[in-house]
Amino acid sequence: MKSAMKALKLLAWLAVVGGLGYWAAVRGYARYQEKMGQAKAPADKGPSGPVHTTGVKARARDLRRVAMLTGTVKPMAEVRVMSKVSGRLDALRLPDGTPIELGTVIERKDTPIAVIDHDAYVAQEKQAEATVKALEAELVRVNAKARPEELAIAEANVKAAQAALESARAAVEGARAAVAQALAMLRNATSEVERIRRLFEEKVATQQQLDSAEAQFAVARERHQAEQQQVRSAEQRVLSAEQQLRAAQEQLALTEKGARQEDREAVAAKIEPARAALELARINVKESTIRAPIAGVVAAKHLDEGNMVSPVTPIVTLMDVATVKVVVGVAERDLTFVRAGATKATVTVDAYGGETFEGTVQKVSPVVDERTRTVEIEVHIANADRRLKPGMFTRVGLLLEERKGATTIPDYAMLWEDEKPFAVVAEGGKAHRRALKLGLAEGAMVEVLEGVRPGETVLTRGHHGLEDGAPVTVEEEAK
Repeated sequence: MKSAMKALKLLAWLAVVGGLGYWAAVRGYARYQEKMGQAKAPADKGPSGPVHTTGVKARARDLRRVAMLTGTVKPMAEVRVMSKVSGRLDALRLPDGTPIELGTVIERKDTPIAVIDHDAYVAQEKQAEATVKALEAELVRVNAKARPEELAIAEANVKAAQAALESARAAVEGARAAVAQALAMLRNATSEVERIRRLFEEKVATQQQLDSAEAQFAVARERHQAEQQQVRSAEQRVLSAEQQLRAAQEQLALTEKGARQEDREAVAAKIEPARAALELARINVKESTIRAPIAGVVAAKHLDEGNMVSPVTPIVTLMDVATVKVVVGVAERDLTFVRAGATKATVTVDAYGGETFEGTVQKVSPVVDERTRTVEIEVHIANADRRLKPGMFTRVGLLLEERKGATTIPDYAMLWEDEKPFAVVAEGGKAHRRALKLGLAEGAMVEVLEGVRPGETVLTRGHHGLEDGAPVTVEEEAK
């Protein structure tokens, strides 16, 4: 019984609470409807007076559209200096003797910075010069006619050769006579030794007689052989004398006639290669002193003095940083607004606390990167104090568009209907809707190309839901 009573009391209490909640909800909704009715009253059934609004005057100002990009500082030129000749690196210094190290500044192009085996190349040049001079002298000689003294010498050489030939021939005759005499003596000695041998066999001649006969035979035979050798030597002298005579006669004929055309051409043909070798030697002497191809700073030093170098060995790397280029990628859609030599840019570098450097776009790549859909451009910046260093990260503000005296309104003054912008303008105490044609936007300001003129008041608050021609009072927006 007691349990039933408790259950009835609980149900009664819940009914009371539910009723109170329902009454509160109905009352709250009624009050909400009342407020909404008051809010809509000016638009639905017309206000008893003008609507209070806030507005601002459209005014002319300069607008800019700037693309914010990131880039990298690079040198205007970077050159790895190499030698055109091989040899030992004798010196790696400036003309005043200052050693070239990392960071050394080379003020002017063509400054001597290194020397490679200079003395050896100078010696080769002198040798080539001597060769050319000798050949030129030879060419002069063969092109010139014989002088009287040269003819006299040539004739004397012919006479001397003739006399030598006659003497050689006489010597041959004398040698042949001596051979004949020696042959007769050899025959007598041969007969005598054969006779003594028979007698010795018959025991008539003594051993001493036989030995004497054989000795005389041996002497006679050696003499005969020696005389024959003399004949051959004399005959060789005759041949040599005949050759000398012919050579002297030919030289006399050449001297009388002058050098042959082919001789002159042969000497002339030797001169051109010799002159080419001399020119190459002079080039090597010049190239043995290496000059800076650009003015700049030494960004890398690859060798020290005393090392051997070849035409593929880098010595130093130079960078021209008097003017630097900042390389950035511009979106393909903005490419039409970028013009080489005209588009301005501002560059900031974290290393200098956001300090701004001014520059101009100087180069625009002719191709679009397929991966990023950007176009690489170069912004050139004067860098006489060399504060901007290659490799630095930069933020670049690229001025794409600029309007002078553009009509502007705040972006929060615009309303949209069917994705088309319009504004409400207060004119003659009434609100008028104006369709807008928009241009550039910078910050909260928007350029209006059509729809609003400078000096007209554009509503910024209280203009939502206003009908065209609705009476308004306008309070100027606090600046």
